[in-house]
Amino acid sequence: MKHLIYTIAIIMLVSFVFANEEQVKHGEVRLPLQHYNQLVDQTRIPIKKPKEAPSSYALGQASVSVSVLDQKETMSASVTISLTIEIFDTDWVKVPILPSGTPLRNAEVDDQSVQLIAGSTGFYWTVNKQGTYRMTLTYDLNALRFENGYSISIPLPQAAAITLNAVLPGTGLDIGIIPSAGIKIDQKDNQSSVQATIPTTNGVQMTWRVPHKETYSMSRAQYNGNLKKETMLFEGVLEVELFHNDSVQLELLPDTVTLNDIYVDGQKAPIAIKEHQFSTWVKGIGQHQLKIIFQVPVERPEGSPLVKLMIPQVPISNFALSLEGKKEIRVTPFTNVYHQVSNDITQASFYVPMTREVTLSWNEAVPEEIKTELRANASAFHLVYAEEGVLFIQAMIRYEITRGETNIFEIELPNGIQVNRIACLGGETADWRVIKGKPNEPDTMTIFINRKVKGEFGIDVFYDRSIVSENDQQPFTIPLVHVRSVDRQRGMVALLASKELTLKPVLEELLTRVGENQLPAFVRQNTNKVVAHTYKYVESKPKLTALARPPERKQGKFDAMVNTLISIGDVTMKGSATIDINIKSGTISDVTVMLPKNVNFLSLSSPSLRTHKLRSEDAAQSIDVQFTQEMDGMFRMDVAYERIMAENEADISVPTLRVQHAEVEQGRIAIEALSAVEIQPSLVEQLSSLDPNELPQQLVLKTTNPILLAYKYVHVDPPYQLKLKMTRHKAMDVQTATIDQATYHTLYTADGLSVTSASFIVRNSRQQFLRIFLPKDSQVWSLFVDGQPEKPAISTEQNEKANSFGSSILIKIINDSQGFPVNIIYQTPVQKTGMFGHITGMLPLPDMVVTHSKWHVYMPEELSYFKPKTNMKLVTANQLLSQQQMQESMANITTIKSQSPKTIPPLTIQVPVTGVCFVFEKLYANQSDDQATFSIGYLTKSLSLGGQFLALLSCILVWSGILIHLKLKQPWVKLLGPSLCAIGIIGLIFILGKLQIHYWPALVFSILLYGVTVSIFWKSRS
Repeated sequence: MKHLIYTIAIIMLVSFVFANEEQVKHGEVRLPLQHYNQLVDQTRIPIKKPKEAPSSYALGQASVSVSVLDQKETMSASVTISLTIEIFDTDWVKVPILPSGTPLRNAEVDDQSVQLIAGSTGFYWTVNKQGTYRMTLTYDLNALRFENGYSISIPLPQAAAITLNAVLPGTGLDIGIIPSAGIKIDQKDNQSSVQATIPTTNGVQMTWRVPHKETYSMSRAQYNGNLKKETMLFEGVLEVELFHNDSVQLELLPDTVTLNDIYVDGQKAPIAIKEHQFSTWVKGIGQHQLKIIFQVPVERPEGSPLVKLMIPQVPISNFALSLEGKKEIRVTPFTNVYHQVSNDITQASFYVPMTREVTLSWNEAVPEEIKTELRANASAFHLVYAEEGVLFIQAMIRYEITRGETNIFEIELPNGIQVNRIACLGGETADWRVIKGKPNEPDTMTIFINRKVKGEFGIDVFYDRSIVSENDQQPFTIPLVHVRSVDRQRGMVALLASKELTLKPVLEELLTRVGENQLPAFVRQNTNKVVAHTYKYVESKPKLTALARPPERKQGKFDAMVNTLISIGDVTMKGSATIDINIKSGTISDVTVMLPKNVNFLSLSSPSLRTHKLRSEDAAQSIDVQFTQEMDGMFRMDVAYERIMAENEADISVPTLRVQHAEVEQGRIAIEALSAVEIQPSLVEQLSSLDPNELPQQLVLKTTNPILLAYKYVHVDPPYQLKLKMTRHKAMDVQTATIDQATYHTLYTADGLSVTSASFIVRNSRQQFLRIFLPKDSQVWSLFVDGQPEKPAISTEQNEKANSFGSSILIKIINDSQGFPVNIIYQTPVQKTGMFGHITGMLPLPDMVVTHSKWHVYMPEELSYFKPKTNMKLVTANQLLSQQQMQESMANITTIKSQSPKTIPPLTIQVPVTGVCFVFEKLYANQSDDQATFSIGYLTKSLSLGGQFLALLSCILVWSGILIHLKLKQPWVKLLGPSLCAIGIIGLIFILGKLQIHYWPALVFSILLYGVTVSIFWKSRS
């Protein structure tokens, strides 16, 4: 009996677990009151949630190694950075590494090469795994040279701790690192090693230089000189500063002077001779004063008396001289001398630049009335050219004022000219006036300058005259200007040839014909015209007459380079040719371009283009191009044309153009395909294959597709030929839009309503609408595209998908390959919940490829749920959410707002305080033949407990019937046993089916149990 009780208990327990394997967590537990109160008190203690990390990454210790190499002309540095990075987040993290502009050579993470992202502000590393990483960066830099040293800017990652180790060539260096702390320098083996700690920064400046080797400095010198017959006595005072306390020997004067004495700080100093120089010693750091007394003999070569001094090179040297009589002193190197005469004694003072040698010379002072006389010479250079009806002249007058100064200049003008403009070199024109002369006498032009000038000075006079006459064969006189109030003048005349007219000399008086190379450089630089004739004259007033004639035009010689791009489509073959014309000699005014007969000319562009005209000939077409001016040098033309190909044409000739009359014509041909056609050369004659990398840049920039074939040629007879075999292929459609991430949140209510919030991350290149098939009877509540509200459209298209779903909507989307969000909220009616049943759901179906779909389903809390049946991956099941968790999970449904302040926000949905969450996910959910669905069985909690009790009662009835039949002997009692077994088995089948426990295994188990019972019954009866 005891074993029977144990057996019944085990069977009851197994039946209870088997009947409700999903409802264990909803069982009833009884606890003593004391333990219950303790558990309640523990729930009142606030549970601290773990705080999120304040940052998704951290840059730790960075070690920077800099090795500087001396490459004679430049200093280059190799920089290696070892950096510790710790990642705290499992999502993708964008870690800034180096600032922009860093010439990065290599980047490794844990000895594996990685690729960094180049952004507008620098280089970034992306990672989505937690952990600690070791990154190594390598790049090279060039040092910037300055006086006695170098400087280099080193970009750095903004790590928490940075240590710098640098090796520099040379010793005895002054090294600076900004910013830094704790610099340590070790110098040995002709190298300097530097260690420093760097604060958090994105760059550091390192400088080094060889220290100055000077031990002293002479800053100022004062020399007082007094002329004594044939010698000049000088007393010099020098200021010297020593940089250390040791004795320094100073070299002062050459041993050729007569030295009287030397004083240092008021005390007589020792004198020595070092390398033919008088020198003395100075000791003690700081400033000292040297006093030198010496004599220099006066030299009298042919000319003025002079004195030569060899003095120390000092930044500031001042001289004060005293000479008997009225003297005018000149100094070499040149400097301004201030003279003052008093009691027949001339006092002169001046400063000289930093020099080793000073020469002083003097002569008797010139009286003021003589000094004011003006002496000047002048040269007049005339540039003459003619245009239709007008003769233009530019007279460039250059003055050389040898004595005095002036601000008034007079120029004699020929009759019949018109002065247009006056330009002065070295001053501004205050005013100029023309005074008409008497009949048959020249006019006089007076020019006033805003200041007095001396030395060299220039004036340019621009004037013209008419050359229209009744008889165009009559020569005209070239009007030349003449300079007044000068001692001597000379001039030159250059006749220029313009593009319209050239000047032919007829009469030449008092002129000498010279070559063009006799013109000074500044004259030739003032014109871009051709010099036809050049004359020179001296003193006298020359006469020159000439005739204006059209220039003899010579056909220019030129070469042509033709770069052609052939773009092959399905129907047309387009050609774009760039013609580079190189004129080797002469000029050209027109060009003829030849085209094949079977092409259509589209356009032509060129500099100085007057007109172009297309002419058709028997075997070809020609384009006559006219220019607005004579072209010389180099210029470029662009020609566009096309050819219409036949539908079944497979073997096609490549049409190219050529330039007539070109002495040498070369070209390059590049071929690209604009559609799905296969190109193969079928005939190649007089052409050489060319690598696409050898094509000119302007030709490559015209392409929109890869270059398939490239050739080069030189035009010869017979001409080159190029034929292509073209095979047309049918193009396949590719995805123009995709959804990277689709996230769904569906809320079910007990009243038969489901609300779904769908969020898509869409990347679109050229698709106009996003079509979404919604479940039947669905209604859209709100829609946002990239944060802006939109109104969906109902699609009228009927297909199999539209029949399996309720309807489809069209959403107008934008073009953005980087990705933008699309948020839609819709409601779908479902069956109300009862005591038991199933809740089913179906995902909407977008017409784009959906990479990853994640579906959050929220069920009412008052029901008990079984394991879902779904064709998606179950991530989370029966997760009971608190009020805060539920609100956070459904926040995207209730807090979607427009970015525009003028739009109306979407409808607000009431969020339940609690709920049971199921999470499903699937890759490419909308590409499967079966729709993404789920089905979840449920029971009310009361019905769940009743089902457990009925399952237990059914098991008791089955075993009770078996015991009654085996143990009792009365016949009518024996009949009670099978009846109880049958009732228990029927109850088990009903309960197991209703609870969605695997129905068929339960039915088989019940049938077997029933069969065992019947066999026992018949066996006992027999």
